[in-house]
Amino acid sequence: MTRHERVKEIVRAARQYLGLPEVSEGHRTRQESVPGTIFNRPVEIPTLDFIKVLKVVKTNYDKPVTRAQVARRFRVTPRAVSGLFAEMGLTFESHVRQLRLYRAKRLLGLIRRKLPKSSRSRFIRQKVAEVRVKVGWEGGEESFRGAFKKLFGTTPQGYLIGILDMQTASKKEGKDAIR
Repeated sequence: MTRHERVKEIVRAARQYLGLPEVSEGHRTRQESVPGTIFNRPVEIPTLDFIKVLKVVKTNYDKPVTRAQVARRFRVTPRAVSGLFAEMGLTFESHVRQLRLYRAKRLLGLIRRKLPKSSRSRFIRQKVAEVRVKVGWEGGEESFRGAFKKLFGTTPQGYLIGILDMQTASKKEGKDAIR
């Protein structure tokens, strides 16, 4: 197995472990698109440490986490950490942002509540704000809404409304089936 094939297999396993979508074969990494740069050198962190770095980022995404903090923990340079994420076709910051957004979507999906229409809007705004803080989103409400919409195609409020509406509809269907 060549180094390139081994790296592709590690990246695939890491993306699967982190719950990120698969990258299509046509996707070009920085290494392929920028020949002769640092990205063509061997990765400075051993494969085992690569998995450890991903685990550390995944367990600490809800806190303010930076490349420098992760690099200090593993006694490498921040540039080496960036190189690892470049192998995945991401930046460190975009990876943390994706983890936070996927976790926010999961937390929004866990909300189960039936509310009258009058208090529903306030409840939704409040829950979205709670989730935003819980996942460690450092930007404001607008940046969270924009990033969520860019990744999932709907705003967090729209996603939560859809879930609440589906719950209401499925309860109605269940009652109709019993009768």
